[in-house]
Amino acid sequence: MIAPTWVPKATAEAAGQTFDPDSLVEKYAAAGVPKELYVPEDGFKDQSKVTVTPSITLALGDKFDATEHFIAAITPEGRSVTKYCDAAAEGLVIDGGNIDTSKPGTYTVTYHFYGSDQKATMTVTIPAAGGGGGGSVTPPAPITPAPQPTPTPSPAPTPTEPTKPTTPNIPNYAATKKAAVYALKTIYLYQNPTFKKAQRMARYPKQKRINRPMFVVIDYARSNGGALRYKVRDVNHNSKTDGKIGYITAKWSHVRPVYYRSMPKGNVITVISKKGVHAYKNKNLTGQVKSYKKGTHLKVKSSVKHNLTTRYVLSNGYHVTANKKLVIQGKY
Repeated sequence: MIAPTWVPKATAEAAGQTFDPDSLVEKYAAAGVPKELYVPEDGFKDQSKVTVTPSITLALGDKFDATEHFIAAITPEGRSVTKYCDAAAEGLVIDGGNIDTSKPGTYTVTYHFYGSDQKATMTVTIPAAGGGGGGSVTPPAPITPAPQPTPTPSPAPTPTEPTKPTTPNIPNYAATKKAAVYALKTIYLYQNPTFKKAQRMARYPKQKRINRPMFVVIDYARSNGGALRYKVRDVNHNSKTDGKIGYITAKWSHVRPVYYRSMPKGNVITVISKKGVHAYKNKNLTGQVKSYKKGTHLKVKSSVKHNLTTRYVLSNGYHVTANKKLVIQGKY
C-alpha cells in the first residue's frame, strides 16, 4: 500500500482537495475500495444533548406549544439538529407538554430522545390571577368545626397488600435495552409492532457476517398476537436508513446480540475483520498496545463486561473486543 502524502490544511483547501465524509465515501467507492461498516467500540455511547428554553411564565389562558421552545439538539449518534421537525424525526419526544393554562401552577416539560437517559427540562409557571378593586380584603376568621367521633366499622376491614405492577415477560435470550443486535436473515423495519406489509419502513437483506445490519434496542413491544418485538434505532452508518426508529422481530433465528456473552470453546477466537483488531490495556479499550491482523488466532483466558458490551481478556492480559462482526469463536 502506498503511503499518503500529507499537505498543510490551507494548501489542500486552496487546491479544493478537502472532503466531507459523504464525499470521501463516494471517492473511495469510485476507486474500488471496499466499504466496511464502522462499529463503535464504546458500547454505543449515548451522545444526545437537548437545549431548550429553561423557563417561561405564562398568564392564565395563554397558548402554549412545547415545540416552540426547542432550540437545538445532538442525537444519540452525534448528529446536530436545529429544527424541531428534524429532531422529532430522529426520535425526540416531549413529556408533560399538554399543559392546561387555565389552571395556575408550576409545570415541568421534559425533552429527550426515545430510549435515552439524557434529558432537558423547562419550567412553566402560571401565576394565579391578581386581585383588583383597590383595597385589601380581610378574610373572615375560619370556623373550627366541633370534633366528631370516628366511627368504628363492624366488622373491622382487613388491610390488603397493594397490587404491584407486573413487569413485561421478556425471555432470557432477549437483548438488553440499549444493547446492539444484528440481523442474521432478511428482516424489515416496521412502523408498529403488529407487522403489516403496508407499514414497512426499510428492508435489510441477508448479509455476510461482517456486513450484517445493526440496531440498538430502545424498548420492547408485543404484536396483537403476543409476539415479542424490539423497538430499535438503526445504527448502520453511511446508510440511508441510519437513525430510523421502528420495530423488528425478536426471533432468535433472525436477530441476535452483536457481542458474545460466553467464552469460546477451546478458549480461542479468530480475527475476521478486514482491518484487524486492536488490543488494549483496559476494558474500556484505552491504552492500545498491539494490533492483530485478520486470521490471527488469539488465546482467551476470561471475559469482562463494559457497559452493555463484552471484552475478551487474552492470555497476555490485554483486552480485545467480543464483537461478532470483528472476531469469531474458534479457529477459522
